[in-house]
Amino acid sequence: MGRPWRPPWTVAAISNSERGAEMNPLPESLQGKRLVAYGAGMALLQMQTAMPLVFEFIVDDTPGLAGMEIMGLPVFPSAHLMDDHCDDRCVVIFANTSAAILGMARSLNAKGLTWGEGYADWTVLQYESMKLRLRERLQIDANRALFERVRLLSFYTTIPSLSTVAGTWLFAELLENLRCDGAIAECGVYQGGNAWISLFCAPAAAARPYHLLDSFAGFPALSSPDPASRQLEFRDVDFRGIEDLFRNFENVRIHRGYFHKTLPLLTEEKFAMVYVDCDLYEPTLELCEFFYPRLADGGFFLFHDYWVPENDPPHMRPFRGVHRAVNEFLGADLDRLIVFPETTHALLIKSR
Repeated sequence: MGRPWRPPWTVAAISNSERGAEMNPLPESLQGKRLVAYGAGMALLQMQTAMPLVFEFIVDDTPGLAGMEIMGLPVFPSAHLMDDHCDDRCVVIFANTSAAILGMARSLNAKGLTWGEGYADWTVLQYESMKLRLRERLQIDANRALFERVRLLSFYTTIPSLSTVAGTWLFAELLENLRCDGAIAECGVYQGGNAWISLFCAPAAAARPYHLLDSFAGFPALSSPDPASRQLEFRDVDFRGIEDLFRNFENVRIHRGYFHKTLPLLTEEKFAMVYVDCDLYEPTLELCEFFYPRLADGGFFLFHDYWVPENDPPHMRPFRGVHRAVNEFLGADLDRLIVFPETTHALLIKSR
């Protein structure tokens, strides 16, 4: 085996069978089975931070990963599942995009495994884990039907969303539980998947002014906290296609351009929900400084890509600019954040 990488946190060694009903996010049909993680990326680290589970090993077909150890677990190619087949084993898919989850599911189907018996995808684990925090910290009872609608559309629409399935559900769930007046702003839209799914699934999203802010041309210049290797991402957007996508939503306003040019158009607006998904340090800090004074009392400020591991795993480099910007903005008030490692989101509620 290669040199093992272990995350810089300690997790309690609680077996899956020792968890009480409130702690166990596994579907009932999968409880008591031995678990294998399919996917060695950020999704696995996110879930193990939020709700550590006990896995026998990891399978991942990314070149170079087989033979490594991650979190003390050996990594094998997915063919190992057939070489070491067990009837009481369940494979859990870990990936942050719908396309990746579906591709991995097709691979398991081809190996003769079926969903709900031989494998599951981690979105159902995210829901079970996150609903506990919503209840404990926000007194929100999670809406399973809303989650299922978001999940279905996320998987089977062709419009990409990088908010993740459970991240879009969290956004929609918060929208449905707003208790203040004001508009919605989504900053960092990419190809529109998060907004489009939310508008279909959450009545509150269609009932308020909904502002979409994005350059639709990729990143501006990156600063030192941002990974230079990712400078060219998010340039594959057809703006006419974005206009067509939202043409029938009368409450949607699209603001094209970098934030320093579009934010002045919103100075007179009051907001109930602001969603920041712009990945980078300087734009996130700019958005915090602009929107927080304009956020209604009790309003929600939701940040994607806030949670990151304390140090980089050898096989990935996450964006760290959002974490730094939000921490700088809040200073001594960091305990006001509610963090959802499952989706990398963090939630700030405007003090009354």
